Amino acid sequence: MKRIFLNGLGPYINELSLLIITGTLFTAFYYQLVLNEIPCPLCLLQRASIVLIGAGFLFNIQFGTSTRHFGMALVGCVVTAAVATRQVFLHILPQATGYGGRLLGLHLYTWTLVFAVAMMLCIAFALMQPEARPASSGRVPTLARRIVVLLFVSVVVMNLASVFLECGLSQCVDNPVGYKWLDAW
Repeated sequence: MKRIFLNGLGPYINELSLLIITGTLFTAFYYQLVLNEIPCPLCLLQRASIVLIGAGFLFNIQFGTSTRHFGMALVGCVVTAAVATRQVFLHILPQATGYGGRLLGLHLYTWTLVFAVAMMLCIAFALMQPEARPASSGRVPTLARRIVVLLFVSVVVMNLASVFLECGLSQCVDNPVGYKWLDAW
């Protein structure tokens, strides 16, 4: 633990970022399953682009840090921000009630926009580290790295299963009220 504070968080940026992304996806999943807020198509697009951000950091962990992987994550950030901005603009009028519940006073799609911008800054700072990018191999214990990767992969698989249950093999409805495949049973 002392090494982390002496060396800074640069060498751990990939693992920490993937853990934050996993937590974000788990939070969305919590709202979906526990609070029964079924995601709309824009919400699903935001989740998919957040998975793309996570894939960039996952590739950095698995295959070594590369600007290409950071570029993939950055593309995910831009798509996430664009879709979240679209959803914010849909509900920006004073008489609009918004879609879904709130977290600390803001809707989840507003937090997604904040998250995407924060991740863009995180990637920018990671690319400005000495030698242009932080190295993750050999710096984080293998077990911790594997747990972070396993958590991310499991939340992605759970989200894919959830989308399949919600939409089936067709386009998702604009204002979902149930799960297409569960309601069929």
